[in-house]
Amino acid sequence: YKPGVRRMSVMVGDDGRASISHVPSSLDGHLYLTVNLWGVKARNSSLYDVDTVRAGRRLVAEIGMDDFRFLVQHDDKPRFAFGAAADSFDLSVFRRDDVQGQWKEVTGSDKANLMPLAMSADDSEFIASIAEAGGPRKLIRQSLADDKRVTLAEERIGSIDLVEWTAYPYVPFAAATAVGTPKLQYLDDSLPDAQLHRALSAQFPGEYVHFTNFSLDGGKLIFLVDSDRDPGAYYLFDRATRRATLLLQKRPWIAPEQMAERRAVAFKAADGAELHGYIMLPAPRADGAKPPLV
Repeated sequence: YKPGVRRMSVMVGDDGRASISHVPSSLDGHLYLTVNLWGVKARNSSLYDVDTVRAGRRLVAEIGMDDFRFLVQHDDKPRFAFGAAADSFDLSVFRRDDVQGQWKEVTGSDKANLMPLAMSADDSEFIASIAEAGGPRKLIRQSLADDKRVTLAEERIGSIDLVEWTAYPYVPFAAATAVGTPKLQYLDDSLPDAQLHRALSAQFPGEYVHFTNFSLDGGKLIFLVDSDRDPGAYYLFDRATRRATLLLQKRPWIAPEQMAERRAVAFKAADGAELHGYIMLPAPRADGAKPPLV
């Protein structure tokens, strides 16, 4: 990685897939694209700085692993590369050493457990999901300088797999496990987006509100509302007017009032293991007869 270098090569007909990993805050028409090529003998995942105006690209980083993704800092430096190893399907994570200019694999107890999610606003820390000692995944914040770790959210019965993020610079403000009925833990009630989420959730009792996207200045956002019976609907919220406008419904042909309730259940198996799941029962019949088993 060489700051300030803008040498671009003409894009060619690569056969593979790509995904956006990072959009620079400068908003100068550049974006960072992760490219995974098909039909090549050597394992490789590449990160390109792509000029969307001139259709040029500059190689920023690469690693000799297939189907890896990159986590890029707010200052445009690549910091992590991660993905599933082709031979074992275990998660592998590599951290960029700026001094040596090399990728160093995360080893020890964190190997195959650490999953980087985002960088802090000043790039001094990163947010990640991690499973310690074989337990459920929890949400942590970890320092790049000394690896000091702070737990942000965890649950006894399941992994933290629902996270709500603020507008740029993307700070997690709430988290929950998908096991059972989602119950959010608010991590910092002083954040305006956390307060807004609480207010919007109160308008949709019994449903889950998920922030999906924000405008660049955070003044407008799109959020999804769904439940066990309702496939969901997308709304546009304007902070200036404090109004939410319905954009579209998911599978509008489904009538939520006709859907069965999904109840979270928990019980212990013969060996004492605690199991969790869901049961959906049909509505009672008008004649009082028992509903069919299937």
